[in-house]
Amino acid sequence: MPFRHRSLSPSVVRVLVVAMLASLLPGCAMPVDDDAIAAPAALRRGRDRSEARARPWGPTDWRSLRRRSHGGWDPPILAAGPAHFCSLSSAGDVDCWGATAATLPAGSYEGVAIGGMEVSVHSSDSTGYVCGVRSADHHVECDGVVPSLDVAVHGLAAGPRFACALRDADGRPECWGPSALAGPDEELTQVVVGLGFACGLRAVDGSVTCWGATVDVPAGVFTSLVIQPIVGTVCGLTADGEPICGGKTSPSLPHALPPADARFSSLAFGANYGCGVVFGTTDLVCWGALDRGWWDPVETTLGYNRATRVPDGLRAQSVVASFDHTCVVRADDGGITCFGSLLGGEGRPDGDASFARLVFGQTNACALTTEGNLHCWLENASGSPRAISPEAYVAPEGLRFSDVSYGYSHACGVARETGEATCFGTDRWFLPDGAGMLDAPAGVAFDDVAVHNAQSCGIRRADGQIQCWGASGTRTEYPADYDPPAGAFDRIYGGVVHMCALRADGTAACWGDAQYGACDPPPDAFDMLSVGTHYGCGLRSEDGHLRCWGENGPSVSSAPTDVAFTQISVGFGHGCGLVEGTGEVLCWGSSPGAEVPAGLPTLREVAVTGDSTCGIRADDDSEVCWGRFRRHLPR
Repeated sequence: MPFRHRSLSPSVVRVLVVAMLASLLPGCAMPVDDDAIAAPAALRRGRDRSEARARPWGPTDWRSLRRRSHGGWDPPILAAGPAHFCSLSSAGDVDCWGATAATLPAGSYEGVAIGGMEVSVHSSDSTGYVCGVRSADHHVECDGVVPSLDVAVHGLAAGPRFACALRDADGRPECWGPSALAGPDEELTQVVVGLGFACGLRAVDGSVTCWGATVDVPAGVFTSLVIQPIVGTVCGLTADGEPICGGKTSPSLPHALPPADARFSSLAFGANYGCGVVFGTTDLVCWGALDRGWWDPVETTLGYNRATRVPDGLRAQSVVASFDHTCVVRADDGGITCFGSLLGGEGRPDGDASFARLVFGQTNACALTTEGNLHCWLENASGSPRAISPEAYVAPEGLRFSDVSYGYSHACGVARETGEATCFGTDRWFLPDGAGMLDAPAGVAFDDVAVHNAQSCGIRRADGQIQCWGASGTRTEYPADYDPPAGAFDRIYGGVVHMCALRADGTAACWGDAQYGACDPPPDAFDMLSVGTHYGCGLRSEDGHLRCWGENGPSVSSAPTDVAFTQISVGFGHGCGLVEGTGEVLCWGSSPGAEVPAGLPTLREVAVTGDSTCGIRADDDSEVCWGRFRRHLPR
C-alpha cells in the first residue's frame, strides 16, 4: 500500500543504514528531464508571482521544455549522483564536479543523468558514471561502468547498476548496463531507476508501474516521479504538488519521507533526508538527517545534517540531492547554489571567486580569497572514515585571514588585521591528549601558523620563535617529541604527524613523530618545504631541485630530482610541482591525483590533498582540480 509515514526506532534506522551502505549506495536516479526543471509558472523571471497560477510542468518530451522561454534567461538542469553533480546549460554544455571522476566529452547534450555503483562504509569513494543524451542524434554517451547507447531516446535516468531512457520512436523504456532489467512494453512519460528495480509513469493515465524488485507502487495520477537512493522509496507528485510515496518492501527510513500535508513543485532525496520547493512559491524546505554520523556516532557528524540547512535568503526553482549534498537552481537568476558536505563541491556553482592562495589539508581543499575569506569545496578527499570535522570548514564569522593551516580535525588561521591565531574544528583527534589544539594564545601576533593532527604552532611576529599548543610528547602511539626547536624561523609547515620550519638562511628543522627519519632534513638551504606523512620535501635554493627525506614511499621514491621547480606540494601518495621556466605541472607517485589531465591551463600554485590535486589558474585566479575529485577541468 502507498504510504506517507512509517516509524522505526533510531537503533533500527542506524542498523538499516549501515547494512545498506556497507554493500552498496545507489546513485540518485535522476528524473532530471521533468522534475529537475519542475518550476511553478510563477517562478519565471519577469512575471508577477502574485497573479501567476503556479503548477509544475507536466510530463512530456523534455526537449520541448528545454526550449521554453524563461523571461530572458535559461536555468540549467541539474543531475546528482552519490558524490557527483552535473549541470546542463541551455546551450547544451555539461559541467560536472564532485568526487567521481566521470565526465562527458565536449559536445552539445539535451539530457544528463548520474549513477553510482559502490560506496564503502569507510569511504566516500564510488565508481560512479555519467550519461548524456547527445543533441545531434539523441543517442546516449556514457562515461564509467555503463556503456553508451546507440538508440535515439529522451527522458534519461541513471541508477546504481544500470540506466534507462524512453525511446523516441514509441516512448517505451530502454534499459542497459551491468544489471539492466527489461521494462514494460508500453509508452511512458518518465522513468526512474533504483537498486534492482525501476519505475515509470504510464502515458495513458499518469499511474506508476515498476519492474524488478517487489515494490509498493504509489497509487494515484502523477506528473513526475522521484526516488530516494538508499532504500528505494518512490514518490509521485500530483498535479497540485502532493507527494504520495511507495517503494521497496524493505522498511523505509522515516526521516526521508515528506512532511504531512506538504506540497512541492520539485522534490529530491539524499541519503536520509529530503528537500522540496514548496508548491506555488520559491521557498525551499528540507527535513530528516540524523544528529550523528552512521559510522561513528561519537566523533563524526556527516554532511547530510548540513545538507538540510537551507542558506538564508535562498529562493529556489528546483532542487536535486546527492548522498549528503543539496544543490538548487536559484529562482532569481538561474544560478546554482549548493550546501551540505563539501565532497559534492560546495561553493562550486558560483565559480567567480578570486583566490590568493590554496590552504589544503590532508583530506580537504580550501583556499583564501584575495579578501582573506576562507572558501572550501572538498572534504575527506582520501576517503578516510575519520574525516575532518564539519566545523573546521566554517571560520568564525567576520574573521579574515592572511594564513590558514589544516590538520585532520581542526584548522588555525592568522587574523589579517591583528595577527592573532584563531582555531576552529574539534579539539579531539584519536587520543584524548590532543585536547588543547584549539587553544591559541590570546594577545599574541603570529606571522605564520601550521597544524598537524594533534598540535598547532605559530611563528611569533615579535621574535620569530615557534610557539605551540595542543599535544605534547606524552603520546605513546608513536615515538615522538612534540617540542618545537629553539631559534628564529621564517616559515612553518604542517604535516600529518610532524612539522618542519625554515630559518632565515633556508635550513630546515623538524619535530613530532620522528619515524623513518621524518625529522632529519638534509643540511641544504631551501626556498620552500612541503610536509607529508612521515616524510618531507624541499626546493633547494641553489638550483630549485627537489630533495626529500623520511619514509621512502611513492611520493619520495618516484620524486624527480633533476627538475627545477618554483613550487611543490606533497601528500599521502603523490606530489606535484610547477616546473621552473614553463609553469608546467609535473606530478609523481601512485594516487589518481598524480595523473595530470590534458589541456590543463597554466597554474600559479598547485596543492595536493588525499587522492586529488588542485591548482589556482594563472589567468583568472580560479581553481581547478583533478584526480579523485574533479573540478573545472578543461573540456
